[in-house]
Amino acid sequence: MFLRPPDRMRPLKKERSPVKAAIIGFIFGPIGVGLYFKSVIDFLIPELFYIATLTVLVATHKTVHGAGIIGVLTIAGRWGYYRARQSNERLAAAHNLPTDARAAH
Repeated sequence: MFLRPPDRMRPLKKERSPVKAAIIGFIFGPIGVGLYFKSVIDFLIPELFYIATLTVLVATHKTVHGAGIIGVLTIAGRWGYYRARQSNERLAAAHNLPTDARAAH
């Protein structure tokens, strides 16, 4: 689906709440998501998705009245939610490795 983190992204250093990430993203936008995750890439990705969406809207001569601030906040909120979920799943999987597999890492 739209705005799912790529599989190759590293998990965050600790678990984060997906709901809290979505709320922070919706209230504070990409800057809030980047600060919550302490990651520049988590700021840049929703910001670039927003710029691409806005560019398509302008290029197709659609009105951009409500797509401005609501669009960027919605994109950042969705990114925060899915990024936190994916990262938490990867962290949980890493902690469930057998002991000899952990020693290999």
